[in-house]
Amino acid sequence: MRTKILLADDHKIIRDGLRSLIEKEPNMEVVAEACDAATTVQKAKELMPHILLSIFPCRTSTVLKQHSDHSEYAKYKNYRPIDALGSQICK
Repeated sequence: MRTKILLADDHKIIRDGLRSLIEKEPNMEVVAEACDAATTVQKAKELMPHILLSIFPCRTSTVLKQHSDHSEYAKYKNYRPIDALGSQICK
């Protein structure tokens, strides 16, 4: 099974760079990209990626924390949403 990844960043050049690195890994696949918090939440709910790689500024991570429903992910034993710098987004 390939690891499904959702890339979330407001800079296309960053998403493009990450995608090019990830696509070289045979067991990983970028399933979608998002450029804002609303799209990120929508794509995460729709696609249920294994990894949501977010490099948003803190203000956007706060929006994600306040407006996303993580209940679907709660069934996964090791689920813990983090941003790209390793900070926990929500509990």
